[in-house]
Amino acid sequence: MRRGWRGQGQGAAMAFMAVLFLVVLPAFALVHQTLRFSEPADADVVEIVPETLRLTFTEPLRMEFTEVEVEGPAGRLVLGELRTAEEAAELLLVPVEAGWHAGEFVVRWRTVGADGHPSEGSFSITVPEGAEGLPADVDTVPAPEETHRLTPESPAYVAVRWATFVALIGMIGAVAFRGAVLPLVGRRRELREGTELRALVTDAARGAASLGLAAAVLFLAAGLARLWAQTAALFSVGDTLSPARWASTLEVQPWGAAWWLQAAGGAVAVVGFAVARRRGSRAGWVLAGLAALAASVTLPVSGHAVAVSDLAGLAVTADALHVIAAGGWVGGLALVLLAGVPAAARLGEGDRGPAVAALVRGFSPVALGFAAIVVGSGVTSAWIQLGAFPDLWTTPYGRTLLLKLALVAGVLAMGAYNKVRVQPGLGDEAGSGRIRRSGGVELAFAITVLVVTAVLVALPPPTH
Repeated sequence: MRRGWRGQGQGAAMAFMAVLFLVVLPAFALVHQTLRFSEPADADVVEIVPETLRLTFTEPLRMEFTEVEVEGPAGRLVLGELRTAEEAAELLLVPVEAGWHAGEFVVRWRTVGADGHPSEGSFSITVPEGAEGLPADVDTVPAPEETHRLTPESPAYVAVRWATFVALIGMIGAVAFRGAVLPLVGRRRELREGTELRALVTDAARGAASLGLAAAVLFLAAGLARLWAQTAALFSVGDTLSPARWASTLEVQPWGAAWWLQAAGGAVAVVGFAVARRRGSRAGWVLAGLAALAASVTLPVSGHAVAVSDLAGLAVTADALHVIAAGGWVGGLALVLLAGVPAAARLGEGDRGPAVAALVRGFSPVALGFAAIVVGSGVTSAWIQLGAFPDLWTTPYGRTLLLKLALVAGVLAMGAYNKVRVQPGLGDEAGSGRIRRSGGVELAFAITVLVVTAVLVALPPPTH
């Protein structure tokens, strides 16, 4: 007997992808790139001026992305060629050729971690008057021309991440709407025996495929924008049209692997949604679903989750579940409003209200399940990334997380309002209008959550 959308083949494929996802992702257990210690150390007073500064980082260095400058009260020191030690690729040797003078010096460094996140920092040392090795004449290097780079917190990069989030959630939402919501619609008692159920489901599914296709195209475009923004962050804005710089950016792993996965997932999703839209076939939907599931891995693999050395597997899994569940919840809501309700509006006059009621009540248990996963995975991620409970209000990351939590509470509150106050009154044209308005407010809260999330993922967590 045929089982429709939830057939054994499709279920086995989804289960295989989920198991592969849980087994493979813990391999990305990386340490967030930062300076462990230096010689001289921060705040040291040196009695003998060093010929070479030694900076030890948490992971091997990529020299094409590594820069150091040392500036004192009389100007910058003249530095030799940076290199790593033969015995340790995480040890950076900074030869000083000229420029030492008495005073406080600030050593500024910039590099990139294996997760693709640019890192920078500084420390200071003091050279007292009469220190051994001070030259009679000071020979400093002039300040170089300023290089214009994007930072992970810059508005342009935040906008790129936000577009990526919106596209991915739209893709997941389209699959969840077709695979979980529409099968429940026909079971609702609100639909009368004469309702054009087949026409409603077919029309809503076609609308969902169209929206999923648009989201997949946006996901591909956002991938190109991510490559541009990451290149501008690692090199400069002027280098963003250089194929050689793109190649260097994609060599940073696992960021590069995540980008290729985004490109492949987006391309496969385009094909899947296009087939589903044109033919309405389950094969197209399965292809789109697998692509969306694979694409959901791209965000945690290229973000904070991989930078937790001892809990990377749990962190990546929690973040990926968070993305998938948010897509099912928020994306599903968007599809109900943008594909389901318009399909119901095209039915006969007596069937419109009951069809909208069936759509909303079919979505309700799906939304509840996904919302629970969003909350659970979000709490897990916060526990991993926050060093201590006071970090919630004492660090920029924590305060931004609090803002996100407040907005998520707003989404939950609007969902509860729709469930308790609006949903019981569904069944006629007036009820349909109320759910469109209140659902729109809930969706607006959710879109704002994505904006805050796009900022949050650029801030260094307290545990890093």
